[in-house]
This record gives sequence, C-alpha cells and structure tokens, in this order.
Amino acid sequence: MSTILVTGAAGRIGTLLRHAFAGRHTVRCHDTVAPAHRLAGEEWTHGDVADADSLAAAADGVDSIVHLAADADPKAPWDRLHGPNIAGVRAVYETAVRTGARSVVFASSHHASGGHDRDRTPGVDATWPPRPCCRYGVTKVFGEALGRHHADVDGLSVTCLRIGDFAERPADELSLRIWVSPDDLVRAFRAALTTGQRYGVHLISSANTRSLWRTADSNRQLGYAPRDDAEVYAADVDPDGPRHPCFRRPADPAATPDGADPLEVAR
Repeated sequence: MSTILVTGAAGRIGTLLRHAFAGRHTVRCHDTVAPAHRLAGEEWTHGDVADADSLAAAADGVDSIVHLAADADPKAPWDRLHGPNIAGVRAVYETAVRTGARSVVFASSHHASGGHDRDRTPGVDATWPPRPCCRYGVTKVFGEALGRHHADVDGLSVTCLRIGDFAERPADELSLRIWVSPDDLVRAFRAALTTGQRYGVHLISSANTRSLWRTADSNRQLGYAPRDDAEVYAADVDPDGPRHPCFRRPADPAATPDGADPLEVAR
C-alpha cells in the first residue's frame, strides 16, 4: 500500500480525495486548519505549505504528493497569492526531491487556460500555450512550469491536472462545458497517481456534451475515462445567468478607469 501526502487536505477536493483514498493508500494530510472530521487511519500534520521544514517532516517516506493547497480566489492580489501559490508550490517540489518521493500530482486549474474558455474557443487542448484569465491562473502556470523543471532536472514524475468547474452539479453556461463531477475528479486523481509519465498537463472535465475542449488523446495518455455529463442538469441552468468576471468578454482598455481591475469592469 503506497503512502500519499495530501496538502490542503481539509479543503473541498482534499476531503473528497481523503474519502476516496481511505483503505487504498496510507494517507498523510497536511493543512493549516483541522478537518471537520478525521477518517480512521489518517495521519495529520498542520502548517503552512510554504514552510519547508514542516512540509519535509510530513513528506518523509511518502511515495507521492498530491498538492492541492492554494489560494483559489481569481481576484486575490499578488501579495496574498505569493505565499501559498508560489512559495508553497516551490516548497512542495523541492521537498519531493529532497525526501525521495516518486511523483507529484499538481492540482492546476482551468484558469491557466481560461482565456480560451472566455472566448469560447473550440478545440482547446492541454498542449496549447497557457492563456491564464486571472492572477490565480498565472500562479497555476508557474506551478506547471516548475514541475516541468523538476521532471527534467531531478527525474520527478509530475502530473498537472487543470481541473474544470468542480461541483456537485453545474451552475451556469460555462459549467455546462467544463464541469467535472466529484466521481470523475476522483477517477482523474487515481489515474494521475498510477500513470508513470515523466511529465504531463491534462484538462480535466466530465464527458460533457457541450465541451469545447479536445481531451480524448490527453485522457488516454493519463488513463482517465470520465463517465458523467453536465447535460443531465442543463434544464436547470439559466444560460443567461451571472458569469464570473474571468469569463466575461474583456473590457475595452480605453474605457477602464485608471487603477481599476479590468476583471471588475468587464461586461
């Protein structure tokens, strides 16, 4: 039974994966906060993911690290993102190399290529150049690039999952295209832990009828076979409902007030 360290283990995805991994792996959990409920057999450590010393103690002897810890607010300022999303991901990769972990599964985000989704570009592929739609997305591109470096230089196996809109059910028009169900997300992480690839970036969604992503080859390389489809919920989604600022049309720069965030004024 392999030993896996999950950072950000008390969060939504962390909690989902902890339940999915229980009994299949020895699970070590690391977070700044305690979970609502602990599962039998879990090992917990608490600390900032950017604290290399506490992270090294948590990672000692693990086979793989599933790195989830991050500030996921697309509107977060740089000074808030730097600790968890820049220094933290650096600490995770360096810790994996130092402690002899075999692989890292990095939870990236569809925000790393969200400019394509905003423009409804068809055929989006994970091999396309990144096109982040926000500062958060930029930090995910950084995490992917740093993983490439450690794969090439240190021989670490790194799998980056650009996770689509993870929710129990889709809530808006974008989600009908990029939704990933809880069950499919578990399937993706299980595949990432067993793929054995040196390095890969994969767009992760369910098998959505309205998807504009091209994922067949990527899913096959990962060994991921999604089963759910957002179309089941389409009748309950308002196609003209509110849309996150990241996925509205870009504002006219000439019409953006000095000092204003274009994400806030985009319509």
